[in-house]
Amino acid sequence: MSDTSFVYLPKTKKIDKARDKAPKPLTAEVASHIIADLSQWHVHSPSVDDILKAIDIYRRYRLSFWDGLILRSAQALGCDVIWTEDFDPGQRYDGVTALNPFMEQTS
Repeated sequence: MSDTSFVYLPKTKKIDKARDKAPKPLTAEVASHIIADLSQWHVHSPSVDDILKAIDIYRRYRLSFWDGLILRSAQALGCDVIWTEDFDPGQRYDGVTALNPFMEQTS
């Protein structure tokens, strides 16, 4: 896919109903600020090599493939820590440490 490719999602009544039922729709100004903030985030788009490394992580640590891909993406982005309830707190996975945001951290 090129940088100009896109996915077409047809408009459905279900989507319209969900939008209409939003408790407090965002103003254009608030939505603009949110989008501007999100544009500053670093997003990882996995390559074939990343997928293969994620499979290796999933096998070695006996995680789900998706957890392996999360860890691989964290590595690729240079993250030392991921905050999650789903992994063993304090466990290091190939240089990435999983910490639980709801547990007191020990030094």
